[in-house]
This record gives sequence, C-alpha cells and structure tokens, in this order.
Amino acid sequence: MYNTCIENEKRERENMMNFDSVSKRYPQLVEFRNYVLSFYAYDSKLYPIADLTVAKVEKAIMQYLKLVSSVKTHFEWAADSLDRERVRDILLKDYHMMKLIDEVA
Repeated sequence: MYNTCIENEKRERENMMNFDSVSKRYPQLVEFRNYVLSFYAYDSKLYPIADLTVAKVEKAIMQYLKLVSSVKTHFEWAADSLDRERVRDILLKDYHMMKLIDEVA
C-alpha cells in the first residue's frame, strides 16, 4: 500500500512536469522551444543536429528547468542564448550537463 502511494505521487509529479502542462502556464516556453529549434532543427541553416525532434527539445528543456530550479546549481532562466546553448548541451549529452542533471535528480 505504501509503495503504491509513493509510485502514484511520483507519477503525479512527472505529469505535472511535462512540457505541455508547463507551457500552458508559461507560454514563453513554446517561444523558447521554437527559438532552440530555429538553431538546431535538422533543416536549420545554422547548427543542425541530426535526428532532432520537437519531443527531444521539449524533454531537454524540462531537464534544464530542473537544473534552474535546483538549489544545487546557480543557473538563472532568461530564455536567452545561454539557456539555448545549455539545452543544446543536454541534447548532445554533454558530460558536464549530464552530471549536473544526475546530481539534482
């Protein structure tokens, strides 16, 4: 019974933190997602990342937002080029960014 309650709570937290639900409260996330895609989408003339999908970008943004909201990091959210590059690093599985994500999880 106790384990079921814990698992339900985990699912609820995960559902609360999906891109669609968060972007409804913060529509600027959709703008930021599109900004990231404008640089890294497969058809971008700038820095295309092979096999990049909208879902992958949204997942990387959510991982980055966990870093921003963690007391273990000193990241600030501005939806600017620094945030875009950090999301890119998550997409490319940059060692340093992945280590930070593991630490705040």
